[in-house]
Amino acid sequence: MKKFTAIVLALVFAFAAATTAFAAASVYECPACHELIEGEANFNNHLDKTCSVVGSEGKAKVCPNEGCGAEFKIQKEYEKHLEVCYYKPEPTIADKVSDFISGIDFKEVFGKVTDFLGGIDFAGLAEKLIGVIEDLIGEIK
Repeated sequence: MKKFTAIVLALVFAFAAATTAFAAASVYECPACHELIEGEANFNNHLDKTCSVVGSEGKAKVCPNEGCGAEFKIQKEYEKHLEVCYYKPEPTIADKVSDFISGIDFKEVFGKVTDFLGGIDFAGLAEKLIGVIEDLIGEIK
């Protein structure tokens, strides 16, 4: 009886594994151009190189700055150009404020404020303030 049960369970496991082993290749949809691509490797190749929207093989990247129109086939050259493009618009006040705020290390600022407040003797200040208020009340009477 044990051998029969073992054989039945082995068959159950084998058939369960066969379901995924013989499954059809996965089909992926490109999020940019919505083309259906079969297989993960083909999908990754499509996104990296052949997609008409985000791929880069054989296509030149055009500078997005209005009036420039420079084209680049090498990504690093394109990125370098974007930094120094003559047609690059001047940053707005909002851009400058955003850059300033993004450059602040808030942990460091919080640490300095905490250190400053930790060095204040609040008990001594309270005693002095109470003394000043008592003196003012005494003069008013």
